[in-house]
Amino acid sequence: MRLMMSNGSLARCGLSLIAGLLLQSPVTRAQEAPPLPIALGFGADDEPVAMRLRDVGFLVKREAGWQMLCAAAIEVSGASNFYVDGLPSGGLVLSHFKGLQHTSADYCDLSYPDPQLEGVNVVDVARLGDTFYALVSLQDGGAIYKSEDAGATFALMAELPPDLVYFTLAASPSDNQRLYATAVSVDIDAGTSLRHLVRSKDGGQNFEVLSLELGQTTKTELLGVDPEDPDRLFLSFTQGVSSHSHGEESHLVDEFLVSEDAGDTWSSTLRPALLGGFAQDATTGEIWIGDAEGGLHHSSDRGASFELVDAELIVTCLASRGSRLWACGDSGMQDFSLGYSDDGGQSFSTVARFDRDVTGPLECGGQPLSICKAPWTSFMFWNGQGGQGGQDAGATSSTNSPDAGGSGNGGFDAGVAPGDASATEAIDRGEDSGGCDCRTLGEGNSGGGLLVGLSLSWLMVRRRRRL
Repeated sequence: MRLMMSNGSLARCGLSLIAGLLLQSPVTRAQEAPPLPIALGFGADDEPVAMRLRDVGFLVKREAGWQMLCAAAIEVSGASNFYVDGLPSGGLVLSHFKGLQHTSADYCDLSYPDPQLEGVNVVDVARLGDTFYALVSLQDGGAIYKSEDAGATFALMAELPPDLVYFTLAASPSDNQRLYATAVSVDIDAGTSLRHLVRSKDGGQNFEVLSLELGQTTKTELLGVDPEDPDRLFLSFTQGVSSHSHGEESHLVDEFLVSEDAGDTWSSTLRPALLGGFAQDATTGEIWIGDAEGGLHHSSDRGASFELVDAELIVTCLASRGSRLWACGDSGMQDFSLGYSDDGGQSFSTVARFDRDVTGPLECGGQPLSICKAPWTSFMFWNGQGGQGGQDAGATSSTNSPDAGGSGNGGFDAGVAPGDASATEAIDRGEDSGGCDCRTLGEGNSGGGLLVGLSLSWLMVRRRRRL
């Protein structure tokens, strides 16, 4: 059954669109960027079952190998603002500008498990075990919904302060009353914006809005909360211009910040060229930060200082599970697209390479998804196979072809909160429109294209369907 968004949904998306256009940097991402992995979703055994790809959708793990579940297949073409993680019963939980969805164990059935989170802009999800917190961006503010049954049902936990556009969310593992969110206030007449940290120390009954005095910051991401100290927060912000060798014409320089007083003050402890991943060990408190330009950094003092582990490793996502550190990278420049380390990042074992371990579009009913043909062709092009290899998305049977050789804003993980903990506000890199990605696949980030995409996305919502 096909449903339409309410006028309120259109308006709330419009508010985020306005914020995105006002905040957008003159330095934007090149339209053709490689579809690198930028976040991981984990199954019940703490093994990755999904990789989120920049601008494309996902790769999901099947017996035959990794297969592509493109954004078009779930009717969110052009969206880059996703959360993904595994469900205890199998399948995935996804969030995006149309709501929060579950997939079946074979990834071919899609459903909205809770009607409260259908047709709304779920901009971020924080997870602590079987407890989910969903951040919803509304026309006049935002709201947090909570699930204590592994995402099966949700209840409204808190309404957030009005007149803000919300982006990222974090919950404290050691204090279930502590919540944090990042937001932007926009003065449309003046064409200016301010960044804020919104916090609650009483489970969402009351919120404080703190200004983030970070100068001409163009992007902020709340990366996580220390597993033992609810006052210790981790944030990244973007400022300045630099060259970028991985598919972007240029990019903005990132900085990693630590707060020891719940966001009242901040200290800068690292400046990666392009922050590609954050992970914290839930037991030891150790932190790793990856640089998508090259570099893996380690902190043994909960982010107060860092040492360089590997100066050349390309890192586009990080996650910590138990004593194992997981990383995403560019297999065209190193040994793995997905790998893990059991020695704190000193060495990595290869789990998957995109030029050999991705077999084609997701197969449902014995057939590859034809709607994923275009993104699959682009994916194979970027991995050196010129659109060939794996499966032909429109074919009635799969065929293999020879190997040919071969990335929130997403690869952030707080150890105890599995999955991508920052569906971020990368509007200034052209990756998002203020938490509402309303482009259609292949469109640029011009204002006109965004408005067309906004109109189209307003007309496209399904309650349940089979891929």
